[in-house]
Amino acid sequence: AGAKNAGPAFNRRALLVTSGLFLVALLLRVIGLTSHPFTMNGVEASLGLDAVAIGNGLIRNPFATAWLTNPTLPIYLQRLPISLFGQTVFAVRILPAILGALTVALTYSLGRRIWGEAVALVAAILLTGAHVHLQYSRLGMSNIWDPLMLLLPLGLLALAHRRGQREGWLLAGLASGLSFYFFTSSRLLPIMLLLLFVYLLYFDLASVRRQWQHMLAAAALTLVVIWPQLVYYNANPTIFMERANSLGILQNDWLVTETGRTGLSAQTLLQQQLAQAALAFNSSLDTTTTYNPGIPFFRFWPAVLFGLGLGLALFRLRELRYALLLIWLAVMVLFAGALLVSPPDSHRLVGLLPAGCILAATALVWFVQKLAAAWQKREDDAETRETNPAGGRLQRALLPILVALAVLLAAGDLLFYFGTYRNSYRFGDRNTEIAYGIANYLQSLDEPQTAYLYGPPTIYADFPTIPFLATNFQVNINLFNVLEPGAALSEPLLPDSPLVFLYLPERIDELANIQATYPNGNLLTFEGHLSNPLFFAYEVEP
Repeated sequence: AGAKNAGPAFNRRALLVTSGLFLVALLLRVIGLTSHPFTMNGVEASLGLDAVAIGNGLIRNPFATAWLTNPTLPIYLQRLPISLFGQTVFAVRILPAILGALTVALTYSLGRRIWGEAVALVAAILLTGAHVHLQYSRLGMSNIWDPLMLLLPLGLLALAHRRGQREGWLLAGLASGLSFYFFTSSRLLPIMLLLLFVYLLYFDLASVRRQWQHMLAAAALTLVVIWPQLVYYNANPTIFMERANSLGILQNDWLVTETGRTGLSAQTLLQQQLAQAALAFNSSLDTTTTYNPGIPFFRFWPAVLFGLGLGLALFRLRELRYALLLIWLAVMVLFAGALLVSPPDSHRLVGLLPAGCILAATALVWFVQKLAAAWQKREDDAETRETNPAGGRLQRALLPILVALAVLLAAGDLLFYFGTYRNSYRFGDRNTEIAYGIANYLQSLDEPQTAYLYGPPTIYADFPTIPFLATNFQVNINLFNVLEPGAALSEPLLPDSPLVFLYLPERIDELANIQATYPNGNLLTFEGHLSNPLFFAYEVEP
């Protein structure tokens, strides 16, 4: 079925397929949500603490920025599940799971109108199981907004251009404006839109002449929508580019440092950066603690299809729907990959996943259709279509065949993510696991207690996971850092409350002094996956 199919029956079927994709994607993103990934990292907790601050009235401006210059509007949305479920892992992860499922549904719903039914359905199935998208749909980080807030405005723009109606352009303008309230899309979507406009001027000037008033109306609406956030950035001019300036290889001395360290020229280093980012789907490995899967974004066959789809898109460059994918890919690879340190970081490039899946789907559909056409020609050479109904059956079977192949490809990713990756414990780092273990232990204590953390300089009591999850403890009130051996202990807030002394393995030798003072305590050992033992707890009753 093509992009122009219409009618009540088709619309009902499309609605059922969209709903089914959403529900399946959501199930895969919520099953075992609190245990996989197996720890809560500091980014999740930091954003969760910002949401708590909103609830406490400490953050009052939805058009400002919060932790690491993240726009506050998405954090206001994150506040809702925390108000319902409390300061828990589930509360910070459920919204990203829903957003991930929505992106899958939107890939099909928009995609069938732009790239056709078959490509859209295959792409949505691939995205449903894509291991990188699964990971960020199951983490309480804001990065999962990126695929949604890039797909929505770009897809609506493609539809608006095709249909030439003002309503469509206004929807595209509204979506573009809303994208400005999310970190990555606010920085990269304007570049994509500018390049798309240049593309239209060069390849389709006639449509610009016909639709320039609609485009102008869309741009005006975009400006109106983003105005509150623009006012904030204008009042705080360094914030918008703060992260790019700190992580960009051209904005600091990274090139000079790496040239001296490696002996390579600046040109060679830039080429390496570009190659690492550009090959994220095929061979480059993300080693960040937010994922670190040990494989590229796509496994073997999806990666092959992605490469073929890239070639097809280049061949069809004069069609806006394919130029859009190439511009999307190029801008993110360059500005979210090659020009930043340590590409390819999956949390920066996760916004590419819908485009990557659409390109892979384009290739799979093209390949299967070519095979079917060759088979059909062979059958037609043998006898006419009137006496051989097999050709008609073959055409009807194409979509089920494509769906079956897409499901097999997605199943490979699912087996990797819920099997190999889950059992490898590659997520996070030692400090993340220690903080998560300490937070869960402290939160499990029933009565008011005073805790002393022998963690510095490795880890401190204000590591975000601890104050977010261990709500019964507050730093410097009933949870204290013991900064160095022999340091005097702060007085307990409640003199007769139980005491607990928390030790990292590298400071366990200091336990002897506490045992001499409190000889009847109970020593607990906590094991971990990234460090064993993880930490010790010495409990003392009054």
